Amino acid sequence: MAKHQRICSIPECGKRFKALGLCSRHYQRLRTHGDPLSGGTFRGDPLNWLEAHVGHVGDGCLIWPYARNGHGVANVYYDRREMPAARLMCQKAHGEAPTPVHQAAHSCGNGHEGCVHPVHLRWATPLENSADMIAHGTSTAGERHHGAKLTEEDILQIRSLGSGHSLSELSKMFGVSRSNISLILRGDTWSHLASARE
Repeated sequence: MAKHQRICSIPECGKRFKALGLCSRHYQRLRTHGDPLSGGTFRGDPLNWLEAHVGHVGDGCLIWPYARNGHGVANVYYDRREMPAARLMCQKAHGEAPTPVHQAAHSCGNGHEGCVHPVHLRWATPLENSADMIAHGTSTAGERHHGAKLTEEDILQIRSLGSGHSLSELSKMFGVSRSNISLILRGDTWSHLASARE
């Protein structure tokens, strides 16, 4: 007859017992933090938290309490894949996105700080979402972009010098490629800045 297998004493854990009535994970947390429920996020907790807050109507932003990436974006596992928590909240609060390209846009401008307040979210086209970010001052266009080599002052100077210098000369002066200079002069990049010639 098979020996009865003991399981962790933490409700709904269901994992095999290791020591002191706890599974390996809970036992390690007890040793590290003094509490078997401290110091870490259990699988499913972020999704459960999000689903519990779909009807949230409180004042101010509802900030994601779990880990976020370096840009402040929160992700959650849902339906066997990782997705932005704000997108899932928008989906649960407002229904499926009208099209696959629609994005979860924040009326508060605090998506980069982890806001997932269902009232602050709506479906928007990429263009509408970009306009929101510009209006909120959170756009990463121009010198705010992590890969930007030039400043807004450089762009205005390039545009003002454009008619009197060749692409090669401007390229050497500012340390970027000729094609970059061409795109700047045509207004294909840094289009959020008014041209110095206007």
